Amino acid sequence: MKHIIYFIILFTPCMLSAQSGLMQKADTAYARQEYLDAMNYYLKVLKNEPKQKHAIFRIAECFRAMNKYGEAAEWYEKAMDAGYQGKDLWKNYADMLVLQGNYQGAMTAYQQYSELHPDDKHVRLKIDACKYSLENRDKVFSYKITNESAINSTYSDYGAARLDNKIIFASTRVEETENSRFDQNTGQGFSDFYEATFNSKDSIYEQVRKSKGAINTKFNDGTFSYHSPSQTGYYMQCNGESGKKEDCRIYFSKYNSKTNSWSASEVFDYMNGAYVGHPSITDDGNTLYFVSTMPGGFGGKDIWFVKKENSTWSKPVNAGPSVNTIADEMFPCVSGDTMLYFSSDGLKGFGGLDLFGIRMINGKFSGTPENLNLPINSSADDFSIFFTSFNSGTFCSNRPGGKGDDDIYSFRLSPLKLSAKGNIVENLKLKPMSGVKVTMKGSDGTEHVSTTDSKGGYEFNDLKPNVTYTVSVQKKGYFGDAKTLATGNVKYAKEYSKKTGYDLDFGMLKLTKEEVEIPNIYYEFNKAELNEYSRKSLDQLSVMLKETPDVKVVLNAHTDEKGSDDYNLKLSERRAMAVVNYLISTGISSERLDAKGYGESLPLVKNAQTEEEHSKNRRTTFKVTQK
Repeated sequence: MKHIIYFIILFTPCMLSAQSGLMQKADTAYARQEYLDAMNYYLKVLKNEPKQKHAIFRIAECFRAMNKYGEAAEWYEKAMDAGYQGKDLWKNYADMLVLQGNYQGAMTAYQQYSELHPDDKHVRLKIDACKYSLENRDKVFSYKITNESAINSTYSDYGAARLDNKIIFASTRVEETENSRFDQNTGQGFSDFYEATFNSKDSIYEQVRKSKGAINTKFNDGTFSYHSPSQTGYYMQCNGESGKKEDCRIYFSKYNSKTNSWSASEVFDYMNGAYVGHPSITDDGNTLYFVSTMPGGFGGKDIWFVKKENSTWSKPVNAGPSVNTIADEMFPCVSGDTMLYFSSDGLKGFGGLDLFGIRMINGKFSGTPENLNLPINSSADDFSIFFTSFNSGTFCSNRPGGKGDDDIYSFRLSPLKLSAKGNIVENLKLKPMSGVKVTMKGSDGTEHVSTTDSKGGYEFNDLKPNVTYTVSVQKKGYFGDAKTLATGNVKYAKEYSKKTGYDLDFGMLKLTKEEVEIPNIYYEFNKAELNEYSRKSLDQLSVMLKETPDVKVVLNAHTDEKGSDDYNLKLSERRAMAVVNYLISTGISSERLDAKGYGESLPLVKNAQTEEEHSKNRRTTFKVTQK
């Protein structure tokens, strides 16, 4: 036992020293933004000390920095369980929930952070964005979105732009060789430019190859813009050619289309800041938009521009508050010199970076940025858009379901998808009705016919905007019925159904000789005049009679037992006739209607005592006399 105790006394300082050394290595790598190495060191720390709060939180931070949102969220939760209480825990955790589309959970986490840090303006913006997402997630433009899997890799592929008849993009894919190099900041390769040719016959990109010439360096090159008339490409390069710099700059290079290669690059040295990148040149070549953290901005990364005046570029000009916020605005793209598209996480959106567009009139921004909405935007980061035509192009996203980290997607405007759904049950039994004929006639002359399935459901697709439809239902042995639906001037794909506020469900009433009570028929005391609520209820009966033209009915009125028999009989006759007259006014032939007053002779509750019992006896009904 003495030997064991002596061994523990000697060995414990060694363990503590080793653990301390691992933590120091982890923190050093983290400070250098070498997240892959840092994470591995922190994981080794946890093998000896599983509840080490600092290490758990830092692993979550590493995953966040490497855009591994699901893993980051899991480790933030582990940090909470371990009792970590650092300032950014709730905010960063909420960011990861947003990027996974969990807006309600994210809003709760942001509010938790906001209670601890009420002066943080960024978080108030994020809470507003969550509310916007929840309110607008059903607004979906009719774009067909396609992952361009032929050019995407399991790494990050981003920043696509047009290069004459090709596409050029950046990628962190790693060439599988003995000399493969990884960027410790991302755990992926250093980004280089690649290009692909568009096969218009098959509508696919193909022949992916690395771009030739000085445009690619040993370190990070990305986000490209090309001015075709001058054959000049502008691009972003980070870390410098030596890899030792901690900033980013814009370079430009001349393209030789004959050799498909790029000449020696030069720094576009008209702006200075710790971060300068994401160039976008206008069609006339006289304005270059870019992103920078230089002084004079609104916060975070801002969009700036320089103009060419007499072959000389002007001083940088901030795009101003119409575009920039206290958060990040990035990846500008000018389309036709009349629209500026960009990504922002400071404007109301669906999570991460969202794509926005703002109109330019005479070089000035007009109005406010408009969110491009779903499905171009998502809960993740959506950025770097460019247009190949008025209604098609590409953008980049790290949304779930992609091939790798950031992926390139194409979009094309497709016909507006409008659909209508409903369910039909037997009115009294609430049993689903199959085989019901459902007809949808439009004010534009179109007609669609369907039948309900085994669960009583029906659906119509290919509806059109600005059309009023009549939906009618028919089945032998039942009253027909109908409802109207006006699609209006819609811009987004939409489903018209009960769950979206358009009740196209039906409860069909069987044709029997039994007396059926008409609900919500009310009269003034001792009067036969119908009130507004009664007329609405009779409108439904009128529709059913119109949809079942061979049926004849008798309208019956019953009173309570108050008053004399003779008075109640006459009152009920007047009330029954009032119902018949109203139905005639709605277009029902008088030959199909009869009226009968029963007074107090057929009470539902004999010798009624309470007002509730009396009200049951005061009723209006109908009975089929011919079918």
